[in-house]
This record gives sequence, C-alpha cells and structure tokens, in this order.
Amino acid sequence: MTPEYNKVHNRFKFNGLHFSHEDLKEVAYSLIKEGEAYEKVTGNFLIDWLNNKDFLYVTTSGSTGQPKEIKLMKQAMVNSAIATGNFFGLEPGDKALHCLPSHFIAGKMMFVRALVLGLEIDFVEPSAQPIFDYDKTYDFCAMVPIQLKHTINYIENIKSIIVGGSKVTKPLLEKLKTVSLSFLKLTE
Repeated sequence: MTPEYNKVHNRFKFNGLHFSHEDLKEVAYSLIKEGEAYEKVTGNFLIDWLNNKDFLYVTTSGSTGQPKEIKLMKQAMVNSAIATGNFFGLEPGDKALHCLPSHFIAGKMMFVRALVLGLEIDFVEPSAQPIFDYDKTYDFCAMVPIQLKHTINYIENIKSIIVGGSKVTKPLLEKLKTVSLSFLKLTE
C-alpha cells in the first residue's frame, strides 16, 4: 500500500517529538507566529502540505538556471520520497538531519521524506555551516556543497548524504576522499 500525502507516518518525529496530523498543524502555526525566519518558512510549508489540496507550489534551486516556481502534485512528492527511501534503505525510526532552507524543493522534500517514511528528523537552522549534534548518528541528510565543505570534519556520523543545489568543486571532491562515509550521492 502506497502512503498518501494526507497521512503522517506513526513513527514520524520532529525534533524528538511525535506529532499527529492535527498536532503538526498546531506546530506549524506556532512556527509561523513565534519562530525565527527560517522556522516561519517551514511552518508555512507544513500548513501547505497538511491542507486538503493535492498540490503545492515550490521554488526550484536554480542550479540549472533561474529559480522558478512550479506546481507539484503532493502524491508525486510522496512517490519521490519513497524512491529515495528505497534507494538509501531508509526505515521508519531512522534519523535524518534537515539543514536546508525550506523555501526550496530540497528543504521541503526533507520534511516529506520524514513524514512519509516515519523518520525522526532533527531540524536545525540552515546556514553555510549548520550547527547540529556532531556526535549523533544520522541515517540520512541532504546538503548543498558549501555546507558539506564547512562540515566535512563532522559528517562521519552521517551514514548517507545527498548533495545538490550546485556543482561540487574538485578540491571538495578530493577532500571527500579522505572522509569515511558509507554513502554519498551527488545530484549535480
């Protein structure tokens, strides 16, 4: 049975806490009302995701040209999340690190993967050098190259990382050869 966009997996956790569909709406409203700027964007995305519409508008990263707004069907995003989960062997209860801005598709997809696959997602402020629990083991993370560059000494506890949004430089690729990673996938 394929998960549906209007369901929240019963193993989903957001910053260590379980939330139902309705509870997550309250969290989203709180983020919009009281959160930092990056949290407000996330709150707005969650409200859009949890509404009754079967689509939403997202902004592309612009890695292949100018960023643009596109309409996506929510079920297509769910199917993408399932495919990513299958590719990386993600299971309910696995831990994910979310350090991307939620106004771009990559940041939105991190939440969709967590909601659909039942991941325990730690959401931290997006920055060039995201601050996260460097000693914690994560099963999955998505980063842009600048984040990877600035956290390269702290990523050995992240089992699988996908990198996108822009091209990875040759010096960074060389540095990555010295890091013990179980899986790294470059999308550019």
